[in-house]
Amino acid sequence: MIADPVAKWEEFLRSRYWDDLLELADSYPDERSLVVRFPDLDRYDPEFAEELLENPDKILEAARAALLELDLPMDVYLDRAHVRIVELPRHFKTRELRADHIGKLLAIDGLVRTATEVRPKIISAAFQCQRCGITFFREQTGTKFEDQNLKCQNQACDRGGPFKLILAESKFVDAQKIRVQESPEELRGGEQPQTLDVELEDDLAGRIFPGDRVIVNGILKSYQRSSPQQGKSTYFDLFHKGVSVEMKEQEFEEIEISQEDEKQILEMSRDMEIYEKIKMSIAPSIFGYDDVKEALALQLVSGFEKRLPDGARIRGDIHILLVGDPGIAKSQLLRYMTKISPRGIYTSGKSSTSAGLTATAVKDELGDGRWTIEAGALVLADKGIAAVDEMDKMENEDKSALHEAMEQQSYHPFTEIQLSDGRKVQMGRLVNSLMESSRGDVVHGVNCEMLQLHGELRIQSTEMNRIFELPVDRVSRHSAPDHFVRIKYSNGREILVTPEHPVYIAKEGLACVPASEVQAGDLAPAPRLLLCGDESPDLQNADRLHPGEKQLKFPKKLNPDLSMIVGYLLAEGHFYRGSSHEIGFTNKDEMLLEDMARLMRDNFGIEASRNRRTDGVVTLRFISTRLFRWFEANFPEMMQTARDRRAPTSIFRGTSDDIRNCLSAAFLGDGCVHSTSIAYSNSTASRGLAEDYQDLLLRLGVSSRITVDRKANAFKVCIMGDSHRRFEGLFFSPCHEKLERMKGITSACTRAIRHHDILPAETAHAILEMKRSLGLTNDGRFNEHFDRGYGLTIDTVAESASDLRCRYHELLAVMAHGQDLPELRSSLGWSQSYMASVVGMTRGNVDYYEDGGYRGARRAEISRRSHQRIRSHLDETGAQIAALEKRLASEVRYLRVTEVSIVPNTGEYFTDCVYDLTVEPTHTFISQGLVLHNTISVAKAGVMASLKSRCSLLAAANPKLGRFDKYEPIAPQINLTPALMSRFDLIFVLTDDPDTKRDSAIAEHILRSNFAGELSTQVSWNSEISQEDVDGAMTVIKPVIEPELLRKYVAYARKNIFPTLTDEAKDYFLKYYVGLRSQGQDSNKPVPVTARQLEALIRLGEASARLRLSDKVTLEDATRVVKILESCLKKVGVDPDTGLLDADVIYTGMTKSTRDKTKLIMDIIKEMNKELEGPAPKNEVLERAKEIGIEMSKAEDIIGQLRQRGDIYEPTSGMLRVP
Repeated sequence: MIADPVAKWEEFLRSRYWDDLLELADSYPDERSLVVRFPDLDRYDPEFAEELLENPDKILEAARAALLELDLPMDVYLDRAHVRIVELPRHFKTRELRADHIGKLLAIDGLVRTATEVRPKIISAAFQCQRCGITFFREQTGTKFEDQNLKCQNQACDRGGPFKLILAESKFVDAQKIRVQESPEELRGGEQPQTLDVELEDDLAGRIFPGDRVIVNGILKSYQRSSPQQGKSTYFDLFHKGVSVEMKEQEFEEIEISQEDEKQILEMSRDMEIYEKIKMSIAPSIFGYDDVKEALALQLVSGFEKRLPDGARIRGDIHILLVGDPGIAKSQLLRYMTKISPRGIYTSGKSSTSAGLTATAVKDELGDGRWTIEAGALVLADKGIAAVDEMDKMENEDKSALHEAMEQQSYHPFTEIQLSDGRKVQMGRLVNSLMESSRGDVVHGVNCEMLQLHGELRIQSTEMNRIFELPVDRVSRHSAPDHFVRIKYSNGREILVTPEHPVYIAKEGLACVPASEVQAGDLAPAPRLLLCGDESPDLQNADRLHPGEKQLKFPKKLNPDLSMIVGYLLAEGHFYRGSSHEIGFTNKDEMLLEDMARLMRDNFGIEASRNRRTDGVVTLRFISTRLFRWFEANFPEMMQTARDRRAPTSIFRGTSDDIRNCLSAAFLGDGCVHSTSIAYSNSTASRGLAEDYQDLLLRLGVSSRITVDRKANAFKVCIMGDSHRRFEGLFFSPCHEKLERMKGITSACTRAIRHHDILPAETAHAILEMKRSLGLTNDGRFNEHFDRGYGLTIDTVAESASDLRCRYHELLAVMAHGQDLPELRSSLGWSQSYMASVVGMTRGNVDYYEDGGYRGARRAEISRRSHQRIRSHLDETGAQIAALEKRLASEVRYLRVTEVSIVPNTGEYFTDCVYDLTVEPTHTFISQGLVLHNTISVAKAGVMASLKSRCSLLAAANPKLGRFDKYEPIAPQINLTPALMSRFDLIFVLTDDPDTKRDSAIAEHILRSNFAGELSTQVSWNSEISQEDVDGAMTVIKPVIEPELLRKYVAYARKNIFPTLTDEAKDYFLKYYVGLRSQGQDSNKPVPVTARQLEALIRLGEASARLRLSDKVTLEDATRVVKILESCLKKVGVDPDTGLLDADVIYTGMTKSTRDKTKLIMDIIKEMNKELEGPAPKNEVLERAKEIGIEMSKAEDIIGQLRQRGDIYEPTSGMLRVP
C-alpha cells in the first residue's frame, strides 16, 4: 500500500515528465491530457506501478490531485487536466475478461464497430432548495443520475426538498460511448467476435470513429441488470471506463517501417524485375491470371487523391471487377487481397445490405435509446481494399448504396425548395446559412459536410400515395462535379442535378435512375395537390402613428378580403416608395375597380384617388406612408419590380380559402380566357411569380403548366384541361365576363379526352391481363388514346377499373352457385387453355373432364381443387383491382420529361459545392411541382455519420446464366446496373474454357500445392520427412516477397511516393485516347471510350510508378497500363455484332448497333400502324426487319425489350402498336 500516492505522483512527474508538463501547461486548456507511458512508471517504482493496475480509481485520482499541487512556472491551474496511461502490460480479449478483472486497469484492443454522438454528461449537479434558495452540489460518479435522498446544505433549513436542478451552474463534460469488437484476424475458425462497451470522456470523446482499430486502456466496471418487469437481476454487465486510447495500425501509412526495412525496400525498388516479383507474390497458390494479378498489384498502391483549387476531388482509388464462370478462384483472389491490406475487409453480396456495406444506425442501450452509427465494410476498409464477392446477388437498393459510396449525388445550389412554413429558399443559401449559424455541429466527411437538424425545418413529402409533412432530418454540402444534368418537365419546371443523382421515373412500377440516364418521354411522379394551412397566419402590427399621418385600421390576421387585395395587387398592382409612398391598382374593368376600392375601404379605412388615362385605363391610388410600411412588413415579396415579384409567404401559409381568394382576384385582374385555354396571365414578367401561381394552384388541386413567350420574355400559367372544372369552382361570384367565357371552355374540355392526366403504358398491360383473368375481351378502349399520343388517361383507366370491379363481383356470385367446371368455365369466359393454366392441369385434362371423364371420388377431388384455385385466382385479381383503384385515388400523378441536357459547371452555373437535404423515412420531398428524391446517406432517424469511405473496391460477380457468353455484351449477362459497372476502372472476364495445355499446367500446380500441404502436415510426426523436403515442396506456392515485407513495401510507396506525369507519358496517353475517340467521329460508328478511361489510365500510371518507388510516370508506365486497359476493353467493351469498341456496352448496356436496330424496328412498327390504321402483325414486322438485315432472333429480342419498357404494347396477341 502506497502511503502518499499524491506525493509519489508529484515526485515522478517532476523527475520524468517535467518537460511534458510544461508543454501541457503552455497549450492548456486546448490540450488537457498528459500521456504517461506505463513502462516509465514501472521503472521508476514497480510497487507504485502495480498499485496503479490494482487500484486505478484511487491512484488516478491522486494523479489529478498532483497536477493541481505542482508549482508550475506559468500561472495555469490544471483543474481539467488528465493523466492518460498508455502501453499497459495487461492486454485482454473481450472473451477473456472475468469477475476478477473488475476494478482493475487493463487494455483491450479491437475494431470500433459502433459509436454514439458526443453529448454532454453531467459530473456535478447543482440543486437549488425551493424553500430557502441556497444552491449546493452533488457529484455524479455512477451510471445513474443521483437525485434521491438529497438534503439542503443550509443548516437553518435542513429540509429534504423540493429541489430544482440548475443546469446553468452544473458542470458537464463531453462524453461518448463506443463498442469495441474483437479483431476478425485474431479469431479462430467458427468463433464469433465479442464486443465490449467503452465510455470516453472529455478530450477523448469525438476522436474515435467506427472502423478505427484501437487499444483502449481503462478500468473495467460492472453494473447490475434490471428491468421494470423482473426488477434487479443477480447478473451484472461489464463496461470499460476509458483512461486513454491508442490507435493501432489503421492505414498503410501507419505501418511502422524501421531503417533496416527502408534499406531493404529501396533495394527492392531498384530490382528490374520488381513488377514480376510483386505479381508472383499475389495469391501464388492460384495458377495463372498474370494480367489480373498485375492489376491487383497496381490496386494495392493505387493512385493518389487530388484536390483541385475549386474544391473538387479526383479519386485515386482503383476499382476492379472480376466477372466469370464459377469455380475459377475469384473468391480466393479477393480473400488474399484483403489479407495483404491492413484494412482489407471481405464481404459477400449474398449477405450484405446497404447498411452492411456503408453503415447503419442502430438504437440500443449503448446510446441510451439514441441512434448510433455502426460501421459497414466500406468504412472498415477505409484507405484499404473492400472485397465484395458475389456482388450480383445484392439487392438493388444495396447496389445503390455502393454506387453512392463511389460517387456524390446532389442538387445545384440554385435549386429552389418550399418549406412547410411557406418560405421559398434556394437550397444552397439555406444550407450555407444553417451551417454558418451552427459551425460547431457541422460534421466533416469525405469531400462533404453534414449538419443534423432537430425539427427546425419541415417539408412536404410522399410515399407515392398521400402527401404529408415531415421534418428535414439533415442537410449536406458536397464538392461539385464538372457538369450537371438539366431535366425539364411537362409542367414547365426543371431541376439541375449532378449526373449520378437519383431521379424517379415510371419503369416497371417506379424506379430511381441516375439523372444521366433519364430520357425525354419518361414519366415522372408529381403531386396532384399540396397541403394548405389549418388557419390564417398572424400579421405584424402597424408601427406607431407619426404626427400628421392618417388614422387607419389594420388586420391582425390574413382574411379572405385581404387575400383578394393581395391577388389584385399581384396581378395589376404597383408600389411607389417616393415621397408619397403610394400603392396603386390599374385596370379598365369598372367592376374590379369598384371591388378593390371597397376592399381597401372596409379593411384599412382608406379612400382611393382615381386617375383615368385617355385610353380608359384607371389607376386607384392609396397614399399612406404607414400603410406602405405595413404592406412592406407583411408582404415584402410582392413589393418588388415586375421581374422580381413573388407571391407572399403569408399567402402560402394561409388556408384554402385564403389561397382561393388570392388566386381568383389575380385571375380576374390579369387572367386570360382564349378559345381553348385558360391562363395566368397576359404578361407575367417574373418566372418566380409564374411558379408561385402554379404552386398555389396545386394547393387547391389544380394542375397547370408554365409556357414561355420568348419574344415578350414573359410567362403564362396555363390551366391543364383536366383541371378546368376544378379551377372554375374557385370563383364564388360567377358574374364576371371572364367566368362566363370560361364555362364554355370547361364544358368542351369535359367532353374531350384528358390527355394530361395519364398513367404509364404498363398500366394498360396490367388491365388487359386482369380482363383476361375475368373473361373480358379487349374492346380497344385504349386505342384512341395511343393513336393520338395521349397515353393512358385517368378517365379511361377509371372506366376500366369500374368494369373490372363489376365483373369481379359478378364472378364471385357465379362461384357461390357451385357450378360444375364446364358451366363455370363458360360463365368465366375462359378458354380451356387458360382454365388449365389456372387450375394446374393440361388442356387435354380439362377437355377430358368436360367430356365426362374421371369418375366418382377422383372427379369430385378435381372439381374441389379446381374451384379452390379458381377462387384464389379471382381473389388475386381482386387485389390487383384494389391496387389499381388506390392508384386512381392517389395524390400523386405523372408528368412527362420533355428535355434532358448537359450543363457545364462554368459561367453563370459555376459552383464549388452542391447541396442536398434528407427526409426520413421516405427519402422524397416536393418542390418545383415534382416529387424529388434525396440522397440516401449513411444516416437514419436523425443520426448522421462522419464516416470515411475512401477504399479501393475489388468485386466479383457471376454471369446470370452460369457461364459467360463471349458473343454477347457484358451488361445483359450480369445483374449489375450499367451506372454501377461504369465506376470500375478495370473489368476482367475470367472464363473456364477447355485447353489441354493450360488444363495440364493448372492440374500439375494443384497437385504440387496439395503435396506441399501434405508434407507440411506430416513433418511433425513422420521422421522420414525432413524440413528441407517441406521447404522444397513449398516453393511452388511460396510468395517471392513475404506478405509482411510486401505490406511494408506498399505502405512505403503510399506514404512517400506521389508521382507526376512526364511529358512522354502525357503525350502517349493523349495520342491513345484521342486516337480511339477519333474512330467514333463517324456518326455511323460507336463512341469507343470516354473520359473515364483516360482518368483510369492516369490512376493506373501513377500506381505503376509507385510500385517501383518512382516520382515520375514514365513512358514505360504508360505503355504498361494501356496494355492492361486494352486487354479489358477487348473483352468487355466490344460490340459482338460489329467487333468495334463501344463505350455504351458498359455505360448503357446497349450497343450502338443494337440501338440503331431498335430504332429501325420502332420505325417499322410506326409505319405499319399508320398504313393499317391499327396494330401491326408481329410476323410482318419480323419479315420487314429481316429484309433490312436484322436477324429474326435479334428482332425478337428487341421487340421483347420494347414491350417490357412500355415503348410498344400488344392490344391482342401477335399484334404490335406504338403508344
